[in-house]
Amino acid sequence: MKKAIYLIIALIGLSAPSCSDSMLDFSPTDSGSGKELLKSASTAITSVNGVYRSMWTAGWSTTANTHQCFGIAAYNLALDCMADDLIMQSQGNGWFWGDHCYNVKSNYTSSAFRSYDVWYANYKWIANVNYIIDAEPEMAGTEADVAYVAGQAYAIRALCYLNLATWFSRAPYNSLTGASRWNEPCVPVYTTGTSIDTGGQPRESLRTVYGRIVAEADRVIDPATIIRRTVQYGLANYPALDREGHYARCLDHLQKKYAEGGYLRLWIAESDNALRLEELRTIIRDPQQLRRLFDETFDAETATE
Repeated sequence: MKKAIYLIIALIGLSAPSCSDSMLDFSPTDSGSGKELLKSASTAITSVNGVYRSMWTAGWSTTANTHQCFGIAAYNLALDCMADDLIMQSQGNGWFWGDHCYNVKSNYTSSAFRSYDVWYANYKWIANVNYIIDAEPEMAGTEADVAYVAGQAYAIRALCYLNLATWFSRAPYNSLTGASRWNEPCVPVYTTGTSIDTGGQPRESLRTVYGRIVAEADRVIDPATIIRRTVQYGLANYPALDREGHYARCLDHLQKKYAEGGYLRLWIAESDNALRLEELRTIIRDPQQLRRLFDETFDAETATE
């Protein structure tokens, strides 16, 4: 599990783009113009960039303490200040003093201090990337371009739930007794786009939340979508190939990535994705079925209106 979490965090760091301010002005993804952005991978990346940019901005605390509420960097500093290997000898100007002294419980109902800040920011980011994830099945673009957008959205969502679990639940095990806390309550989970009218969800167990964090590393596997996007990528990048050439390329890609011995790895063997991967592998093992699905997809993608 630790490897999966580290991988997700590493992906966030590696994929965070540098971009101009003009790229960061995007409408909320539940608005009309936001939905237009999400129709294509080439424009949906703007929404991803906007989420990245908001992670480094202030304003998550509404009325006070805003100087200490400047996004994800503030949360990392606050966690460092709460660790047992850091000593703050005096309050100074007060920056992160409340975090260091664990003086946050009295502010759980406030909209001006750390508890609200962390909760509001991470659920805002989750809400935005959920709209991107919802749009993925119908998003136009090559397999690689759609995967580039959706993969970052899944990784951001996983990181946000890791942040929330770290701040609002106890550690999975008691450090003194070793007793398990996996069934203790953690935080609510939202996996689809939400709005101001969305009802609140109950807290999921710690086991469920961490399971979802790890599962975000497993992209949703849909055989028809994978075959379609493999064909689309071939048509876009290898226009000189004929039908047989495209079929050979499609088969080679599917075997190298999804077949037994392929490089795709699932973190959770019992997940829904594991069942869908086996469905795809069954198709790959059946040349007649695979060829039929390829021909149907190829004809649809090359048909002229």
